[in-house]
Amino acid sequence: MSSERQRSSGISVVVESLHGGGDLASSLFVGRAEQLDKLLRLLAPNMQKSNAVVVSAVSGMGGIGKTALAREVSGKAVVQEWFQGGIVFVDLHGYGAHDEQVRPVQLFAPLLQALGAPREEIPATAPEQAVAYHQLLARRAKSGQRVLIVLDNVSFGNQVRALLPRQMVHRALVTTRDAIDLQDAHKLDLDVMTSTEALALLSKSIANRLPADRRVSEGKPEALHLVSLCGSLPLAVSITASLLADEPSVTIQELSRISNRVAIFRFGEVAVAASFDQSWKHLQRRNPDAAALLPVLSLNPGLDIANITVAALVGKSVDEVIPLLRALRQASLLQHVGAGRWRMHDLIRQYASMQAERITLEADRLTASRRLLEFFRANAKIADSYLKQTLDLATLVEVADPSTNGIDCLDASLAWFDSERANLVEVARFATGSKMYELAFDLTTFSFCYMSWRRHLDDWSTLSELQLESAQRIGDEQLISQALLDRGQMLNAVGNLEDSLESFGSALLGFRAVSDVTREAVCLNSMGTSLRRLGRFRDAIDCHKESAQIFEAACDNARLAQAKSNLGSALRDNGKLEDSIRAYRDSMRYFRTVEAPRSKSIVLNNLALALALNGDTDEAIEVHREDIMICRGIGDRHGELMSLRNLADLLAKLDRLGERVSIIDRIISLTDPDLSNQDGAELYNLATALQDRGDTAMAIAAYGRAIRHFAKLGSGWREMVSWNRLGILYEQLGDLEDAKVAKGRAKALSVEFRNADRRQEIFGSLFPREVDLIKHLLE
Repeated sequence: MSSERQRSSGISVVVESLHGGGDLASSLFVGRAEQLDKLLRLLAPNMQKSNAVVVSAVSGMGGIGKTALAREVSGKAVVQEWFQGGIVFVDLHGYGAHDEQVRPVQLFAPLLQALGAPREEIPATAPEQAVAYHQLLARRAKSGQRVLIVLDNVSFGNQVRALLPRQMVHRALVTTRDAIDLQDAHKLDLDVMTSTEALALLSKSIANRLPADRRVSEGKPEALHLVSLCGSLPLAVSITASLLADEPSVTIQELSRISNRVAIFRFGEVAVAASFDQSWKHLQRRNPDAAALLPVLSLNPGLDIANITVAALVGKSVDEVIPLLRALRQASLLQHVGAGRWRMHDLIRQYASMQAERITLEADRLTASRRLLEFFRANAKIADSYLKQTLDLATLVEVADPSTNGIDCLDASLAWFDSERANLVEVARFATGSKMYELAFDLTTFSFCYMSWRRHLDDWSTLSELQLESAQRIGDEQLISQALLDRGQMLNAVGNLEDSLESFGSALLGFRAVSDVTREAVCLNSMGTSLRRLGRFRDAIDCHKESAQIFEAACDNARLAQAKSNLGSALRDNGKLEDSIRAYRDSMRYFRTVEAPRSKSIVLNNLALALALNGDTDEAIEVHREDIMICRGIGDRHGELMSLRNLADLLAKLDRLGERVSIIDRIISLTDPDLSNQDGAELYNLATALQDRGDTAMAIAAYGRAIRHFAKLGSGWREMVSWNRLGILYEQLGDLEDAKVAKGRAKALSVEFRNADRRQEIFGSLFPREVDLIKHLLE
């Protein structure tokens, strides 16, 4: 490797001429196999089209390893002897101060020298040098001497366009932090390393200076945590390795405990913050409004942020913020994660937070944070109201006004909660930590129905703790009792029944202290559900009866109906079926006075089960059918499926197999595309039962449905068994032609299952009595 150096306007321009792989290939280079392979294919002689390859990081920042990758691939190209005309490498300092950036006119002479042009033949002026440069490249191309020009650290297209070769045999490799415009360039986005690659880089970098060091090998979990704190950013990992190598007595755990990671990632003149600073200041010159947005985005405590949330944070419209967000992404300071959502690398977030503290007033930061929290509260309230409407709780809560943010139905509400769930937890945690307790209480409260619906129990538990802490900080006894009640319901959901009773008991005392009779009754009703699950049926019955009396006195029919329904379940589990049926009928009577179809459906299903247990099977069937029609009317697929399965089980016990075929057919239509082998097995077992009792026409229909079902699932061996049974049935009926077709299909499917492992799987199937038949098919 040799270099040519030229000074122009105080700038030192260095062009390296690369002659040997050993000059470039680093023993510390780790990973990037896919990216190396792609670049090498583009640089290879058989690649007909000469294009610059722009290496740009999705995660965006400097320090991601673009230069190291360019050097590694150049070294491999030298070893392959692909570029007999020469390989030159130049750093254009694109992200330094404006007067430090290298321009094309400064490079022609050094490039000519690096490519072997005699000094005395290099023209004196830049325009003449440019002509001479491209003439040299043309002569090399004509003689078959390929040239690779590596242009590192480029910040804008015009910095390199005049330097790119014009001949197809040559290649140019460009590295940049920005989405620069180079026509027809092959673009390669370089992301952060995997955790495994980052760990390998840490280990090799330390071992390069301290070969006997065992801190990484003996503490892999701690080392993995450390590279995660580096965000798997190669520059941060390399600096960390240098710090550990420089101080052998420092443990990995000690370095991991330092909170200001951006500040600590410095060794000598190399620093992560300096790299980010270059990118940010470069953007300030090009797009000051976009640069100003970066520190503000660090105020978002969540993992990512949506366009509309950014607009709320800065107090602008979505149309105003989208171009700024795109500019940040193009500057490699922000990641676009799809669907109008954005994310910052952890270290960039810390850097941006440092800038926010440096350049903005605390009052302004608090104002922006409050706008963000109020935005989340408003949207959570709207979405929560739609969920409660669906769950028939709308009469029990204040229903929010229609949304202006697209949250205008149940699906939109669930979609908003799904996309913001992780952020809601962080926002609620931030609100509590920032002493905005009223906002924290509302944020947690409006999230509980969703967390219960989706069964996100860990997040529900976290929010419950934050809700209780906020209520206690506010010092309002009623809010504390509400938080205890909500916590009891969460504990009931996770199966922590004893603790749920304790929480309900504390809430009950609190509501009684402030004479909140309605919530006292809600608390009693909730206590009853935990007591029933604990098997304390008498206590559960007493709680439900007491809550029902309070709701009846208050003429609160919706809550009274719920209490009666829960009472029916407690009585049923206690073996008092007649009393249970009466309680369920009472519940239905009260539910018919309010608009609560989903709750009616639940009660009807429970009533049907109790009637069946009591021997009132005909009425149980009719009640199931009424429940199914209600579920179908409100689009409650889950509720309809539950009632259909219960009805199918009841019909099986009554040996009413013909009716059961249509029920199972409906179950399958509802489960498609969520098909399950269980549903197909139901059809298969039903078909064999019909066959055994001589109902051949229905049996043939059931086998046909089972075959179609298993074919959709791709369950070939189950389909094979069904075809075989159908063939046997046709033989029994004397229909030998159809029997031959069915058995032929079974035989064809059997080819797939002739190895021992598949046989073992099949013999442990849902159809143990078919083993002999299957063995015969596999012979």
